[in-house]
Amino acid sequence: MFASEHFDVFPDIMTVGKAIAGGFPMSAIISKKEIMDKWPVGTHGTTFGGHPVCAAAANAVLDAFESDNILDNCNKMGGYLKERLGEMKSKYPVIGDIRGLGLMVGVELIKEDGSINPQAKDAMLKYCKENKLLMLGCGKNVIRFCTPLNIKKEDLDKGLAIFEDGLKSL
Repeated sequence: MFASEHFDVFPDIMTVGKAIAGGFPMSAIISKKEIMDKWPVGTHGTTFGGHPVCAAAANAVLDAFESDNILDNCNKMGGYLKERLGEMKSKYPVIGDIRGLGLMVGVELIKEDGSINPQAKDAMLKYCKENKLLMLGCGKNVIRFCTPLNIKKEDLDKGLAIFEDGLKSL
């Protein structure tokens, strides 16, 4: 579920937020009991902590992760996404590095000499938006895929087709 698990890293304390409650405002601090028990009351308070509706939403999100095999889908579709982007890299020299885990993948856009290509990033973001594919820029020259965790292959293929058409237009 967490990037640290892919690298055999075991953090003492980890923070999570955003999607944990399916859009409701919630975050969490995760740690071992022996660490958390050392914190005095009020040391790790939060504006949204303990709200019953948010807590119920977070429980529903965790239930959906299990019942809908969300992590399996992230790994399967994330692998497929990187495979397809790798195929595009072999066809379009504007693609540099492809990096990420699961369904959050960055595609670096470069010039012929290997230097960063902010103009290509901006052109791709514009092309994708005009063709109803919302993409995120990241840094000066990276386009970030950040799909829904339950994405289906056919929807991913539609987005990848738009993305490839944008590459062709460069």
